[in-house]
Amino acid sequence: MCITGIPATGKTTLCKMLNYSGIQCASLNEVLKNTGIISDGIVDIDQLRRLELKYDVVESHYSHMIHCKYVIIIKDDENILRKRMEQRGYGNEKINENIEAQRSDIIYYERWTCFQKIIYLLLMPVGWILMNYMALLKN
Repeated sequence: MCITGIPATGKTTLCKMLNYSGIQCASLNEVLKNTGIISDGIVDIDQLRRLELKYDVVESHYSHMIHCKYVIIIKDDENILRKRMEQRGYGNEKINENIEAQRSDIIYYERWTCFQKIIYLLLMPVGWILMNYMALLKN
């Protein structure tokens, strides 16, 4: 399964929750750090697709570009995203670019272009996921 979305949607947070629950989730950024597949922030998608990943779930803003049985695209409120990206030090131009990527559903279309199918698509804010996850932990 792949978890994807623009920066600051909560992909890494969700991955940490899955690991805490016993589901092996890995950040592609961490997995690929020393492979040469990422160079100067550019991902070699062809090399990425040839990798055999041995995780239940992977997350990144480009994980939808690899072969996954399921794809979860996380979205969130633009005002919340803007605040998170500002806290990360993103400039206005980069913030606006990311917000526009969410508005235009570019991730959905990139997935479709690569594989001509979306096997599973779930769009939800990570706040909703966290709220429901915490409710499950209390029961």
